[in-house]
Amino acid sequence: MTFERDFSRYEFDRFAHPSLEEFSVASEQSGIHSISYGDGNLDLYIEDRHAETTLVVFHAAVPPRVNTYPVFQGLSITRSLDCNLIFVSDPVLELETNLGWYGGDINRRLQQDLPSVLSAAIASFESHEHLSFFGPSGGGFASLYFSHQFPGSWAIPMNPQTDISKYSETAVNAYLGAAWARNDIMSAPFEHQVIDLYKEQFTNNVLYVQNLGDRTHVPKYLIPFLEATNEDRERTAVFSGEWGLGHKPTPGKVLTKIFQDVISSGGNWDYILKLQDADSTSTPEEISARSLEYIKSFQ
Repeated sequence: MTFERDFSRYEFDRFAHPSLEEFSVASEQSGIHSISYGDGNLDLYIEDRHAETTLVVFHAAVPPRVNTYPVFQGLSITRSLDCNLIFVSDPVLELETNLGWYGGDINRRLQQDLPSVLSAAIASFESHEHLSFFGPSGGGFASLYFSHQFPGSWAIPMNPQTDISKYSETAVNAYLGAAWARNDIMSAPFEHQVIDLYKEQFTNNVLYVQNLGDRTHVPKYLIPFLEATNEDRERTAVFSGEWGLGHKPTPGKVLTKIFQDVISSGGNWDYILKLQDADSTSTPEEISARSLEYIKSFQ
């Protein structure tokens, strides 16, 4: 898959930065910020809306119809939200592979470097108090990983992978070959699963959004995550829905409502747990049974 660097579809101001160490954002500099990074760039869209909540957004695998980067997926659904925004385009697109889980590459250790970049951007938001991370699918993995690095933040993964090694062998090998010049995920120097991270300890909160009709992601990724974090379940709320058979995204209206609830909570996790659709008590077995029952309805 061939990608071309092209900003023509984004009508935003652009700012260039010579290095990660020299990256900073002034309060009036909403727009695309491109940081020289390794042999390429790290591109972010940053918008200060003078809000208390900041939402960091990661994209999923880039579909075949898209052949340009950077990619800022989710601009339309966040347009009316009362929150500051930071969109991150995965620099792995420069290596002409469409999915990298924000794991970095041999010259750019993104999992280690991105937190300081995000901290610098957040520091420019004078009204900032609460931090949330969102991403679908591969971006959902990133939301779980990077939220874990920020105590007190909230992760909002939608249909995420939680262990990349269990994903499509073709997609995983394409990333490993492009980014790490190898085909063994166990030896690649990046965190390829978040199960152990969360099983050991986590000081963030997780609002896990999952389509029950996803016959692969529920048993492969959701259930193991819940089993690993069962002793600290009060920090995890599952928003599950019947949104069709397969790896279907959450309907826009439902996702917007979740974002609005997160913003309205003012950082109060108990507010989320009291919502009708927030499930912090069902066992992994109960959620698995509901998923299987829903999938059977299509047979």
